[in-house]
Amino acid sequence: MKKKGSEKYYILTSLILGILVLAISLYFIFNEYFNQDEIDWETCRQSVYLRSISPDFHKITDLKDAIPLKCKTQVIEIDTAKPDEIYKKISDTIASGWYLFGEGKFDIVPRNILKSKNYCMVFARVHFTQKSIDNLDKNLGMETEVLKKILNPPNADAVTGMNYQPYLEPLKKYIEFNTNFFKYYINTKIKNSQKTYNNYLPLLSSSIETDYVLFKTEISPSKNDLLFVYRIPKTSAARESIIGNIVTGIGIGSIGIVAFPISVPVAIAGGIGLSIIADKNVFNFEDLWNKISDKKAIIIISQSDINSIGCDEFLTIPA
Repeated sequence: MKKKGSEKYYILTSLILGILVLAISLYFIFNEYFNQDEIDWETCRQSVYLRSISPDFHKITDLKDAIPLKCKTQVIEIDTAKPDEIYKKISDTIASGWYLFGEGKFDIVPRNILKSKNYCMVFARVHFTQKSIDNLDKNLGMETEVLKKILNPPNADAVTGMNYQPYLEPLKKYIEFNTNFFKYYINTKIKNSQKTYNNYLPLLSSSIETDYVLFKTEISPSKNDLLFVYRIPKTSAARESIIGNIVTGIGIGSIGIVAFPISVPVAIAGGIGLSIIADKNVFNFEDLWNKISDKKAIIIISQSDINSIGCDEFLTIPA
């Protein structure tokens, strides 16, 4: 009897020690190889996927509301003014977000035959540190905020008869900083992939007929954080809020005319020699909207303009 009791004791002790070793090993692995952002991202994707495969009752209603989205807004801090580093972080954020939502294939919005809404989800936010803003101002030779006021004056009288000459070189650098991002996005391949970022999710352009990414703000360092919004259309009522203020474009090879978020006066575009198309007829709105009104999109916008893209309901609380 004592022998059997001893055997049980040793088995139980070995089992407890084994569980402890396994727990410690898993703790070490997760803390060594995964940071909290990666764990949060994977948790979010699993909840998005589970929600997308929830039961659908004859296309009338479903159980999506019963499966919560366990997603946090990922905060990405940029502490540099080096163009390629910023371009890569922004492009990677777009690609990661597109994959997060199953490349637009995951159906995560609740079905309700009585309501038709445009759903949105802010999945990432880019914050520029003061260091990155100061370094950009130094590289431009002028404060970014001053250049923005020239490009977006409060009224026409503010720039009537204005001498642009002292500002042309800083403006050229500022606009090139932003236009060169589009060239990077179109020509650079995603890590461990043969696809470019633009192959994966194309920029909104005059030739677009698919899901798309749209920049409604510049990507150069500033005090305004950039929000990355996944938008799922349910109606076509928000046409003007999405593309109505696209009045400039940049011609990029076979891509056609890509929507450009900065309004550039003709006098300045000519003065700095850039291929900015500053024309309110740069896009045929009706034709473009007919092609994209039912498409999903990732929209990059400043925090202050979040209410301008026709989001009727947010699936998670933006942070």
